[in-house]
Amino acid sequence: MMIDSKLPTFAVKDLMEGGSKILLLHHSKSYLLSITRRGKLILTLAESSKK
Repeated sequence: MMIDSKLPTFAVKDLMEGGSKILLLHHSKSYLLSITRRGKLILTLAESSKK
C-alpha cells in the first residue's frame, strides 16, 4: 500500500503525551488507542460509563 506523503502525520508519542492510552472521539463514540508492552497499537471501542 502506498502512503500519501501529503496526509497529516502525527507522532504517536506526541499524541500519547508520555502515557500509553488516549481516547479518540469519532461520530459521538469514544475509542481507546493503547500501546502494548511490545510497542504495538490497539484501537478498541471504549465502553460507555453511562447506564
